[in-house]
Amino acid sequence: MQTVMQAIINIPEKHDCAMVFGHNPGLSALASYLTGENFNLGTCNAVLLNVETDTWNELSKDTCTVRNYIAP
Repeated sequence: MQTVMQAIINIPEKHDCAMVFGHNPGLSALASYLTGENFNLGTCNAVLLNVETDTWNELSKDTCTVRNYIAP
């Protein structure tokens, strides 16, 4: 989770959205950390988050809300 989080906070500020792909348990842990909700993402699941900060480097625990959760 730390590696992905570090990559996200280093996104240049000119970008206002990002798409992250990966595997568990890291992505479930990251989604849970960022939203404060408990995620256990299964195969092909996706979660769309609203980032509630002004800059990527402000991203931390509970700074996102869930916009959509897809579990086909």
